[in-house]
Amino acid sequence: MSVHQYTELSPNSGASHQAEIIPLRPQNEGVINNREIGALPVYSSVMDSSNNRLLSQGRSDGFHWHIERQQTDDGIAFDVGYFEPEVRRSDVALYIDTSWTTQVKGLNSHTASIAARLGMPSIVKGPEIGSSIPLSHSAHNTHALMDAVENEGFAEKGIAVHKGFSRGAMIGLGVNAYAEQFNRTMLYAEEDDPCLAHSIFDVSPEEIVDYAQYVPKEIATTLLKIGRIVMDPRRVRYYHRTIDVSGRGFKQIVQTGMPLFSGEAGLLADHVSQDAFMNIAFQKGMPANHRNDFTDRLSGRPGVMVSELEGTHTGAIGRKGSGEFILRIVGLIDQIDEGVPTDQIDFTKVHLPSAA
Repeated sequence: MSVHQYTELSPNSGASHQAEIIPLRPQNEGVINNREIGALPVYSSVMDSSNNRLLSQGRSDGFHWHIERQQTDDGIAFDVGYFEPEVRRSDVALYIDTSWTTQVKGLNSHTASIAARLGMPSIVKGPEIGSSIPLSHSAHNTHALMDAVENEGFAEKGIAVHKGFSRGAMIGLGVNAYAEQFNRTMLYAEEDDPCLAHSIFDVSPEEIVDYAQYVPKEIATTLLKIGRIVMDPRRVRYYHRTIDVSGRGFKQIVQTGMPLFSGEAGLLADHVSQDAFMNIAFQKGMPANHRNDFTDRLSGRPGVMVSELEGTHTGAIGRKGSGEFILRIVGLIDQIDEGVPTDQIDFTKVHLPSAA
């Protein structure tokens, strides 16, 4: 059995899209490319609810929300957004880890609001404030947050769904990897364009050329995205608070950025569960996503689907990607709402290709 790789979905594709499946070689347990898998770091952080502080709250069409400042017992602080559907169709919650440079508000809140409107409670865990910790520690802390959320009765215990883009996807691989330690089932995950499966400094001359050619393309794509947002007042309302442009925000960007370049995301991919159900999309125009390395590390997991899409890193952000996410998450929510046991979910209605 192997990771499946399929081509970019067409705009009209749904869960039954007939994908081009490219079987990848299975890996020996404990060894990848004749290299032993390193151990996951061990952490003990738990959430300290005595320090929770309400920052903002409100209502919108189909859900209400609030954002809190929370921290762990060892002093790691971050903001957490809660998005509660007016009509629940699932008690299994969606957890979102944020991409580099982004906050709970803006883009990430918009993604959470999509799931909330569809009936799934959603939680956004923001970047660490005033500290710089490994991706693995952040992934561990996502589980610590899940424990607290479940104990408060906001979500079903012992099971969760995860979504992340870029840094959030790198953390998401770790969230799956640490799930067993927390006795939690990661029912499904959407991880878009995780990067840096190995150190940024471990590059070949050819890769240096790729990076040099990539930068102007990424800048152009980003400017185009910003231009489209500015021209649409509704999108400006959603997205203008995505990045904190204050001095504190810049410091936070530096602190949360440094751990990305170590290559630890590759270790987290090594430890993704063999029975994981996960949809991973890589952007072909992004050399730093190390998609071949990640794909090799994830081999041997039949529930993991890997796709390669055209475009640069920020090209993954947009209405088309949101539409495809909606199709997949609806396929999951519908089955939960119909009472299908979570261990009997039909993932061909979510992200896996139909057997037909």
